[in-house]
Amino acid sequence: MKRRGFTLVELLVVIAILGILIALLLPAVQAAREAARRMACSNNLHQLGIGLHNYLDAHKAFPMNRTGKTLHNWSAMSMLAPYVEQANMYGMLDFSAYPYSTVTGAGTVADGSVNLPAAQTVVAVFLCPSDPIGPTDPDGMAPTNYLFNVGSGLVGNGSILVTSTGLVPDGVAYQASGVRLAEIVDGTSNTLAIGESTKGMGGGLAPYTGDVRLQHIRNTALFPACNATAGDNVWYGDRGDKWISGSFPYAAMTFYYPPNSPQADCMNGKSTQARMAPRSYHPGGANVLFCDGHVALLADTLSAEILRGMASRAGGEVIPTP
Repeated sequence: MKRRGFTLVELLVVIAILGILIALLLPAVQAAREAARRMACSNNLHQLGIGLHNYLDAHKAFPMNRTGKTLHNWSAMSMLAPYVEQANMYGMLDFSAYPYSTVTGAGTVADGSVNLPAAQTVVAVFLCPSDPIGPTDPDGMAPTNYLFNVGSGLVGNGSILVTSTGLVPDGVAYQASGVRLAEIVDGTSNTLAIGESTKGMGGGLAPYTGDVRLQHIRNTALFPACNATAGDNVWYGDRGDKWISGSFPYAAMTFYYPPNSPQADCMNGKSTQARMAPRSYHPGGANVLFCDGHVALLADTLSAEILRGMASRAGGEVIPTP
């Protein structure tokens, strides 16, 4: 008695069915993986929130972005390090020196080489696992996806400095700040502390790729209109490329545009003023940490007006629970 095998047609049908099943399962697997990455991102912010409150207990104020001393542009994230289990790395930092080297056409203006080994330390809690971009800084400094809140972007066109007319940024971490909990009149549960952003593709000026997650605008002439075109030579890719810097757009941000806005982040030539948006690779929104320590995913549909209200510490806005 002959044993009957599979015909070619039957084999092709089985292969086709398996292909359909895999095609149906793959999006579900990818969605599950992204959900896990988003949860890990949220957990990172939660850990930063615990560290921030431990810092507040010790110092009675939020950490600052930039000390106000020329080129000593230390980040609030660097000051937070020992409170997020990075005491060894923090011990390598010399806050009396420059945080990193600044080089111009005339040569080295500020020598921060003593801090380079610490600045090159990749800190997992500073990074969102959904962001596919790795370290891009030419000196090998480690990046961050989490940027401290300078303010709404409304005061002094998003200035990180107290302006010459005495206007004070309305966030919690700006140059030479020392914001106390009592100054957060809007309530810690309504006021942003840290926002998520995407790391740039790396490097300085480059042709526009068409993806605002990878590049931002930096040009005084186009600020604050921020109406650059793809052909303008104003596109940079260094956002978030070093957690040690408290300047825009490294570990400092404003919350002027809604989450994942199609409008590119934009700053003046000296990067002392900025209009930015929380950004992520998560579907539908970006994660943020509030001053009371709770974490939320802000939807892409959130209005700019509400977001700016969340960024200000004492604006008196009525904020819906995200």
